[in-house]
Amino acid sequence: MKKRAISSIFIMLAIILAIASKFLVNEIFDVFIAVISIVGSIEMCNLLEKREIKVSKFLSSMFIVALYGAIIFPTNAGAELYQILLYMLLAFVIYSLIIFIYEIIINKENKFEQALNITLNSLKVMIYPNLLLSVFFIINHIEVFSAVAIKVPYFSFILIVFIWGIAILSDTFAYIVGSSLRGPKLCPKISPNKSWSGAIGGAIGGAVMGLITYFIIKNVSSLSVILTSTHLNLAWFIVLGFLGSVVSQIGDIFESWLKRKAGVKDSGNFIPGHGGMLDRIDALIFCLVFVGGMLMFLI
Repeated sequence: MKKRAISSIFIMLAIILAIASKFLVNEIFDVFIAVISIVGSIEMCNLLEKREIKVSKFLSSMFIVALYGAIIFPTNAGAELYQILLYMLLAFVIYSLIIFIYEIIINKENKFEQALNITLNSLKVMIYPNLLLSVFFIINHIEVFSAVAIKVPYFSFILIVFIWGIAILSDTFAYIVGSSLRGPKLCPKISPNKSWSGAIGGAIGGAVMGLITYFIIKNVSSLSVILTSTHLNLAWFIVLGFLGSVVSQIGDIFESWLKRKAGVKDSGNFIPGHGGMLDRIDALIFCLVFVGGMLMFLI
């Protein structure tokens, strides 16, 4: 318990410092996300290998670097969001071909079949967590291609705090409510500790984060332009927080399913007392894609 508590403090400090670094250099947060993605990808590879599924471990884990280039270079060149998404798709296709060609070269028997299977398996790692986490890169530099974001100081900072806050409050409320009320299990075969009361509590926690974010934006004059220049209002913030929590919990269950299939309790041992990196960011990944995508559409 002591080790877990100490680790929790370091985790929170790392998150706070990484997000706060945006006040100095945007790219520090990018590096933070890249490191998280690489560690999580290695753990994903290990989960697949425990099921005797072969992957191109190094190349698939480093896909986040290619995605970063596919996002940042067009962004700095003034590309619009749809163009950036096309570059990401192009990077995905080219990188898949690179893995396929590499596997053909190194495999001595059944070259084509073996290389194809490994490439297709590697796509799983390229998508989860790499491709999904790369949404953070877009949000971190959203001021470049969003007319609204240009008007608001540290707009990307607000979005990142909002998304991460949903995941954290959702998890916190789910634990407090679930451990207090208990009740029927949510999905006992996959994650026996989760209950319906905890899931509802988590959703309320997400809505609370939406409520808090709205009132901060509304009452800070330099931020209120977000409400007057976009479709965002109180209802949207609450709905995004609520649904973001629901999606976060789906992400948590999804990772529990992966671990169950691999026959392990934790995705790794990267964080003492907490297990692996994926154990800490599973909910965040799904929340990021859903809430981040909705926010980019709404602004």
